[in-house]
Amino acid sequence: MLPTSRKHIHRFERFRGLLPFEDNLGMEEPLEIRTLRNPDGTGAEAQPLSVTMRTPGHDKDLVLGFLYAEDLIESEKDLIKIHCCGSGPGSPARNVAIAWLSPESPSKKTTQSRRLPSNSSCGLCGKSSLAALDLKGLSTLPDPDRPFLKPETIHSFLSMIDRYRKNFSPSGSLHSTAIFSQAGKMLCLREDIGRHNAMDKCVGALLARPERHIDGAVALLSGRVSWEMMQKAVRSRLGAVIARGAPTNLAVEMARRFNITLIGFANHKTFNLYHNSGTLCTDRSTNEP
Repeated sequence: MLPTSRKHIHRFERFRGLLPFEDNLGMEEPLEIRTLRNPDGTGAEAQPLSVTMRTPGHDKDLVLGFLYAEDLIESEKDLIKIHCCGSGPGSPARNVAIAWLSPESPSKKTTQSRRLPSNSSCGLCGKSSLAALDLKGLSTLPDPDRPFLKPETIHSFLSMIDRYRKNFSPSGSLHSTAIFSQAGKMLCLREDIGRHNAMDKCVGALLARPERHIDGAVALLSGRVSWEMMQKAVRSRLGAVIARGAPTNLAVEMARRFNITLIGFANHKTFNLYHNSGTLCTDRSTNEP
């Protein structure tokens, strides 16, 4: 069974308001993949190859499949061993995996120079070190002057995005991000096969406009909320993130750390409130589950 994190939150139900609720969140943690060619693992430093966000578990399978997909190995025989998450004597810290490559493996040159982007559909693209996960320099958002989100506003956002999403219905394979002003106006809608790409397209489109209007705005996501999606929200200084899908444990932690209202499992009748920075106004509004 894959690990989960249980959180005390509030669930909004129509005609009943916000009610205490316990939710299981899918676990999301980074895994840095490093490679080492020295067979005995001594006298050489493992080289960072890629960082990916994943649910912990089956990490050796993940590393093996990743190396094979990138043509760094032809088979398991090209690997001497893999140490993951503190397994074995002298092994790396949690969330680091070291692959000892055979001297005969086909990746003799490429592993010394490659820094591969990797992701979990919306993972840490282009990050080659766990140090790149540091969020220093990004400030916590202040509480808004007044609440501007109501349950009926959220429902109107959902209806609006359903009307304007032109590409999802024919294909069934695209994610979307819409950004709304605090007044409830749709500022931008973009679609892409990747959740993170759809968010980047939306933010980029607004940054290119003279008026911008990003600070304190609301993003509506068609899928789940991962660590990276919340990082993008923090970087763009969004006031709220609403998703049809589930947030991960790190997404909730980031929302609370940087004071961004986070809502998941949003539909026309209910939603889960994971953090309220003061943007959400209900009869039983709360600042922290």
